[in-house]
Amino acid sequence: LLWKRSVLVASLSCVIARRLTNLNPDTALLAGLLQGIGRLYILARASGHRALFADQEAYQSIEQDWHLSIAAALLENWGIADEIVQAVHESENFDRDARGPVGLADVLVVGTILAEHHNQPQVLQAQVHCAKPLHKLKLDAVACETFISESSKDIESLRVALG
Repeated sequence: LLWKRSVLVASLSCVIARRLTNLNPDTALLAGLLQGIGRLYILARASGHRALFADQEAYQSIEQDWHLSIAAALLENWGIADEIVQAVHESENFDRDARGPVGLADVLVVGTILAEHHNQPQVLQAQVHCAKPLHKLKLDAVACETFISESSKDIESLRVALG
């Protein structure tokens, strides 16, 4: 499930970068894949602390609160480009500043939103009203649905290639 989510975020981010921005699509793809590394780290550590993580609600809370900070720390330690580290760290910041040019973090936020809610029109509609990166990319609910529909072949081919 974690890998499938990472592949979907990565595929969407790549296609968003390619179709809607001047950003490097390969960088967006890599950032999307690496976005889940904090969740993977927590999952791996949880296996050694079964009692601590036996409570599913507690585990999910820890994961939600810490996964992006852990991901950023791991990526910095690995020497990954600062642009990717920052984008991963801000990939769930739906309130990002809407001024300035579209950045990698904006693409990753939109990729995350579309990955999470592409099959939930009402939730996606709510996100459109509050997620500034969607506004920055000029995506309302209809534009999101159109983008997903028009990009479905590209997204699916990336998902197949990534496994």
